Amino acid sequence: MKTIKTLLTVALMMTLIGSVANAAVLNVPTTYNLIQEAIDNAETGDTILVDNGTYYENLDFNGKDLVVASNYLISDDVNDIDATIINGGGNGSAVKFENNETNAARLIGFKITSGDNVHGGGVRIFFSSPSIERCHIDANNADVGGGLAVVMGSPMISFTTISYNEAGYGGGAYFLSSTVELRNVTLFGNTSAMDGGGIYSYDSDIIIVNTIVYQNQPEGITLSPSGEPNTLEVNNCNVESGIAAVENPENAYITWDESNIDEDPMFQNPVEG
Repeated sequence: MKTIKTLLTVALMMTLIGSVANAAVLNVPTTYNLIQEAIDNAETGDTILVDNGTYYENLDFNGKDLVVASNYLISDDVNDIDATIINGGGNGSAVKFENNETNAARLIGFKITSGDNVHGGGVRIFFSSPSIERCHIDANNADVGGGLAVVMGSPMISFTTISYNEAGYGGGAYFLSSTVELRNVTLFGNTSAMDGGGIYSYDSDIIIVNTIVYQNQPEGITLSPSGEPNTLEVNNCNVESGIAAVENPENAYITWDESNIDEDPMFQNPVEG
């Protein structure tokens, strides 16, 4: 097994080094004990490959466009996602992007849990546009954006489950003056004390495709009744209660495609989606 993993890692290194001049692959915990330590020593274009385990950290990409990934990147085994945990320990956001990172900053294949902050318990995105891929953002807390908060950013969230997070506004996600794309995302079982159990949006443009929004309390999607109108485009999604799940639609430009449905997704394992 170790031989196979070594060969896969070498192949990954050759691919990445071939595509980005002088790029390196940094291994955690083989070379660096902590993910943050690897980030601090990495340069833009590098890849940090993290072995299975629980890492009690509060990560900051520090403005670097890096790929930080679990073994899922080389194994394509979904079990590696829940086996590679970034645990924020209630000491702030589990992961932060707040220094103009672009979509080339990629977080791939982690369970992100136990983060706690004012904005974005699990993932905090300020003035940045990273890519969050194949992650499980689960059981985080915040004043706004329990799972993630995006402020003046343009991230891409794909193939990710956002579940059982809690906040005052936006239990699953909170968007402020941002452009956000959600593709193949599951928002399930999130809770807000005020509005936006799944999503709360203020003055933002949101595209939601191939996504499930279900059993979020008190409602699935809330668009702020004040401020500039939101733009919401929903295509090929399963949204509980359909367009009726959208609060304050009068302050928005909404495109609700006929491909959308409202059917119980009947999850075998809600965290897996």
